[in-house]
Amino acid sequence: MTMREKDLMCDDLVLKLTTGIPLTPAEKSHLAECEDCMLRVVTALDQSVARNGTKNELSRERPEAIKALEQGRKVFEREFGITFPKK
Repeated sequence: MTMREKDLMCDDLVLKLTTGIPLTPAEKSHLAECEDCMLRVVTALDQSVARNGTKNELSRERPEAIKALEQGRKVFEREFGITFPKK
């Protein structure tokens, strides 16, 4: 895979993860092995926090934060079979 193809795949994976589009098995495999993809996902999440409030604001229970957390749990369960316990 060329660097350009890898960059395009990483961009596509981040877009899918942040918009809730299911990943293919090949994409899941790539994500599991690609540090660049994970860095991009974390960066996208950090940017989302910056747009939507400070970390201190997010530490307080808010309906939007609770909804986002639940959506994140669903994505990890659907895409990777990982189930996180609820509080």
